[in-house]
Amino acid sequence: MFITRKRIPWLFFAFVLAFTIFTAIPSQAAHAQVPDGSDPYADGCAGGNANYYVVETSNIYNGGQFLGYVQLWYSGTCNTNWGRVVPANASSALNISLEAYNYSAQSWQIKQDTRVCNPYCWDGATSSYDFRTGQYDIPGPASTYACVFPAGNAPGGCSAASQPI
Repeated sequence: MFITRKRIPWLFFAFVLAFTIFTAIPSQAAHAQVPDGSDPYADGCAGGNANYYVVETSNIYNGGQFLGYVQLWYSGTCNTNWGRVVPANASSALNISLEAYNYSAQSWQIKQDTRVCNPYCWDGATSSYDFRTGQYDIPGPASTYACVFPAGNAPGGCSAASQPI
C-alpha cells in the first residue's frame, strides 16, 4: 500500500478522529469513592489487592505494663484513614476515635467519636482480637487515639498514633 496524495487527507482525518476519541474519554477517579465511616475491608480499601499500610504505631502502657498498641492506617486505593487498636491480652473493653487536623482552625477535630467494644472484640476481616474505626477521606494529617482496659478490672491505658502536622 502506497501513500498517495489522495490518501493523505483520509489518513489525516483518521488520525484526528482517533485522537479526538481517546482524549474525549473521561479518566476514572484516582481513588475509589467510599462513604465516610465505612469498613475498609468490606469496601476493598484494605485486604486483597488494595494498597494500604500503617502510617504510625504507638504502644499502650500503664505503669510499665504493655497493654497493646494503636495504629493509624492509610489506604492509597481509597485515599482514606482509619484507626486500629490491638490488645496484648484479653481485654474487658477497647475504645478508639479518629481525628483530622483542621488547618484553618489550627486544631484536631473528631471525625468519628469514640467507639467502644466490650468485651472480646473479634475482627473477622483481620482474624484477630482488635477494633477499628470506620474509614474517612482526610485531606491532611490524621490521628487516632485508643485505650485498652485489661480483663479483671485492671487499670487501663491510652495512647495516640498521628501523622506529623
